[in-house]
Amino acid sequence: MKRIRKCLAGLLALALLLTGCAPASETGDWSGMTPVSRLEPEYARQFSIDYYEQGYKLITIEESGHYLVIPEDGAIPGNLPADITPLRQPLDCIYLVATAAMDLFRALDAIGNIRLSGTDAAGWYISEAVAALESGDMLYAGKYSAPDYE
Repeated sequence: MKRIRKCLAGLLALALLLTGCAPASETGDWSGMTPVSRLEPEYARQFSIDYYEQGYKLITIEESGHYLVIPEDGAIPGNLPADITPLRQPLDCIYLVATAAMDLFRALDAIGNIRLSGTDAAGWYISEAVAALESGDMLYAGKYSAPDYE
């Protein structure tokens, strides 16, 4: 169970960390923002989410970092600490390198949300992933340790 929780927390971290985010202008001041509520998952103890006004969310992933999810029409707050990675919604450009996680996306009918794969078509046993790679809906981007930036 602990391994599954770590995998899910890692998947969340990866999905958030490797999403395409548009540049944003700064507005407001981070030091003036305070959370209005907090989610602490019952089973996945490796992360928490603090909710702020106007739809901002701060996701803290143990041993990974802090990610500020910014609403589509929001802006990056001024004075944001360097250890917080801003991510603009919609978060729709996922680079998936954990092959075991692909089946979770398949079960959720969400393979279409994955744009980049760390495994090429020949390496997948999941037919939906193979089809997405062959059609060009998903692209092979190389392994996380040696991505193909071209």
